Amino acid sequence: MRAGFFQRDGRVIGPFGVFDAATAELRAADPSLTGQVRAIVDDGAGGWILSLGHRLVRIDSAGRQIPWAPQPTGSGFFEMRALARDGGRLFIGGS
Repeated sequence: MRAGFFQRDGRVIGPFGVFDAATAELRAADPSLTGQVRAIVDDGAGGWILSLGHRLVRIDSAGRQIPWAPQPTGSGFFEMRALARDGGRLFIGGS
């Protein structure tokens, strides 16, 4: 897996891509994603949950965005910089 902000990779993959650990070959990516990945955690079902700053995105094991609309609760609008999962709960930290 590779996440972050990349200047060049030889192909457009967006801010998140899944690479084979042995061959470094790109296995999955969704170029339609925009923004910088601030935090990432597995979703417990073979995919990932990404924080793209002020929004959360869920990605399946093939690298495609899954329709998902969580509503984080709390006071104020913050940038999500830390994610942790415990069973069916997602914990979000930020500033």
